[in-house]
Amino acid sequence: MNKSEETFKIVLDYYNITDSLYSLGKNRDFFIKVSEELVRNFKLWEKDEKFKIGDAIKTDVKTSLNILNRIVLSEVITDKFYKFIKHYTNLVINWNNNISGPEDILISSRMVSRYIDYHMTSMEALKLLKDVYKKLSIYKNYNIPGVELSKHYAESSNINK
Repeated sequence: MNKSEETFKIVLDYYNITDSLYSLGKNRDFFIKVSEELVRNFKLWEKDEKFKIGDAIKTDVKTSLNILNRIVLSEVITDKFYKFIKHYTNLVINWNNNISGPEDILISSRMVSRYIDYHMTSMEALKLLKDVYKKLSIYKNYNIPGVELSKHYAESSNINK
């Protein structure tokens, strides 16, 4: 299985799991339609068959990227949805580079891909900081013995004055 077939499989298989219902909601059927059209275009392109890309599919791809952008910026992203978005945006980028060509689709797909990477990096950093906080919180009431002696010395010297 080559990389493009693997990407097709991952994107199309995602629609068969319940996570897609949660993540995409009412837009799930729209994404299925767009993905199937992208895969069909790729298969025709690989066979070197002549076909025309209509404005409708370009508009649908732009709409799908806008939907993903909105979801990434406002919803909780699961690992499965992250994997789907990465493969979907790669599919769109490759489709755009090899078949379609509008620069605005390329920019939108890269933007969604970067946003999802930033989101996941932030979530990993947050998890790491929570772990560090838990580990360090046991030391919050710990005083170094030398500091404890200095406090005692400072308090005793203030009494004599």
